[in-house]
Amino acid sequence: MSDGTISVSETPGCDEAKDSNSLLRGIKAAISADTVVAWECWRDLNRNADSEDVHTEARLLRGWIAASEGEWEKVVQLLEPATTQGLARFIDRHFIQWVVARAFENLEDTDSAVRLYELAASTVEYDGEEGSGLPYSFAHHRLVLLYSKMGRVEDARRHWEIFEKTFTNPDPELVPMLEEARQALAEAEAKAAS
Repeated sequence: MSDGTISVSETPGCDEAKDSNSLLRGIKAAISADTVVAWECWRDLNRNADSEDVHTEARLLRGWIAASEGEWEKVVQLLEPATTQGLARFIDRHFIQWVVARAFENLEDTDSAVRLYELAASTVEYDGEEGSGLPYSFAHHRLVLLYSKMGRVEDARRHWEIFEKTFTNPDPELVPMLEEARQALAEAEAKAAS
């Protein structure tokens, strides 16, 4: 996920899905770069856009499709409002923050990316229990890299410590993220010491 992608094995079509399934299946398809299914789900949502909630969900899905297609400015335009407002019934706001942060990073707006990764890295409450959302560890990873690049060693170290503690059993293909963050921090520390 360090390159902004998530591997998803199979995504069913949306022709028989209800609104929430169309949104979730569409986002899953967009994440896995299956834009044919993602667009089908978007069209399904628009056909059924008889409420403000469904209209908002169609907009959110369109933002994910834009991310899948590398339309970073469109991602920001469509999804940035949802980073601070509870616009989606079924989508964790921290995940939206992650996607928009990746867009800002690709647009080379580091300050905006850092601001949203910080939000995505914050703890959230689930059913009265404090926990962390899906993008939690990954946001800390990006923050180690960005703060190291910016020369903000203390901030990078703070996020490294959290990342190392929370990223305990990664899938084998994600293990290089640990080394990437460790190396970025070491280089930033060496540069600051010289």
